Amino acid sequence: MTNDTATLTLGAPNARLRISWMRYDGDDCFGQHTIQYNDDDGTQRFDFGACAIRCVRKLESFLNAETDSVGFGFRIPEIIYYDVDRLDDSIRIRVHSQGLGVDATITVKLEDIVFDKPFHRFYDCK
Repeated sequence: MTNDTATLTLGAPNARLRISWMRYDGDDCFGQHTIQYNDDDGTQRFDFGACAIRCVRKLESFLNAETDSVGFGFRIPEIIYYDVDRLDDSIRIRVHSQGLGVDATITVKLEDIVFDKPFHRFYDCK
C-alpha cells in the first residue's frame, strides 16, 4: 500500500466490502474513490471520481458510532451518490444515480474491520 491511500475493508471472507481512496494530493483531496464488493455471486464496483478527505472523516465517525448514517454525493464524471446506514450488526450501502441508471444496495456484516490510512502520516503533520 502506498502513502497516498486509505482503504476500509470489512465483512466476512465470502462477502467482503472494500472502500478505497487513492492518489492523495498532499492537501485535502483524493484523485480517485471506489467501492468494491465481492461475494460468491461475483464483484460489484462503483467509481466516484475525486473526493475530499471529509469522506474519510465521515466514515470514521460512522464506524466510531457517532452517527447511524452518512451520505455522500459526487458530480464528476457523473452525478452519483451513496448512503451508509447501520443495521444492528451490519451496514447497508446504497449506491444510486439516475443519470447512470444505477440503484444498488449492498448489506455486509460489521466484522473484520480494517481501516488503513497511510496518507494520515502526511495529512496530520500539516
